[in-house]
Amino acid sequence: MGDDVKSRYAEQQQKLMALAKVAPDLGKQSAVALRKAERADLRTLKRLIKEERARRSAVGLEQAINERNEASDAERSALNAVCAYRCTTMEAHRVRAEFLMEFATGKYGDDALLWSFLPVEALEAAVGSVESGRT
Repeated sequence: MGDDVKSRYAEQQQKLMALAKVAPDLGKQSAVALRKAERADLRTLKRLIKEERARRSAVGLEQAINERNEASDAERSALNAVCAYRCTTMEAHRVRAEFLMEFATGKYGDDALLWSFLPVEALEAAVGSVESGRT
């Protein structure tokens, strides 16, 4: 968000270059005023973000988000464990496939179902790739 504010001010600064060529003093004054306004807006943004984080924390939202992320990580880990298990019977394959079809939803679930049929080496590479992209 702060980068967006900086980017917009940089655009305005570029526009002032033309003014500085025509009226150098006015261009300089405008550039100083623009920098001052940018600093004030960034301070305001920082304060608002801090206040929003405090409000979220006060109502338990931050904790809820952290708990949701931990639960999501635990679910991924459980699915990875199910996928890593190498079935030795057709019955085990059927049970695993039913479990994955029922509980593995969304893109990650579709991947989990497909990964469950990969050789161990390919599965480890696929899971490692996803987990490294997530961190």
